[in-house]
Amino acid sequence: MVRFLADAYRSPQILLDTRERLEAQADDPAARPFTREDARASVAALDAFRAGLNEFGFGGLRFEAPPSGLSPLDIEAVAVTVSLDLVVRATDRRRGDLVGGVLFRLSKGSDGETDAAAARRREVGMYAATLVHMACAEQLSGFGAPSPSHCFSVDVQRRERHRASSQYLTREANLRAACRSIRRAWNDATPPPGA
Repeated sequence: MVRFLADAYRSPQILLDTRERLEAQADDPAARPFTREDARASVAALDAFRAGLNEFGFGGLRFEAPPSGLSPLDIEAVAVTVSLDLVVRATDRRRGDLVGGVLFRLSKGSDGETDAAAARRREVGMYAATLVHMACAEQLSGFGAPSPSHCFSVDVQRRERHRASSQYLTREANLRAACRSIRRAWNDATPPPGA
């Protein structure tokens, strides 16, 4: 998925070759059971990505691989790792160069999901998009101005793209409050013997 979107021509052959390789792994009797099962799950995720490609609204966006070695975010003295899958580059006549990012979420979830569970998945997606924006602001500001409208969390299996919306500041404040609570709890925690 990453190689496909970062490719200047978005060659479908990239996805076809990847699927073929994964199918061979899934059918390899010499492979470990975990490897075969992981390959099957990856084929399902790749198929969901291909099926949802138009729904994700990636047309016209420029993607590239993120820089390697990005350090965790420091949110209220709690280290939070945000592993961007892609960097989004854009240009605006008034604002100049803009930067955003993409985080793919590949978990399948359960069939027959309740409305409440679907709402929770969407809310998780919105918080993940907010973390993407925070990562862009802290780690990629040299690429351009961080743009909430170019920061995405993509629920591949549900074919939903979540953008750091106009409420990203509220979500960021909530994340900071949660990290403050975590920091306080960790300060009071006693490590187990031998740790």
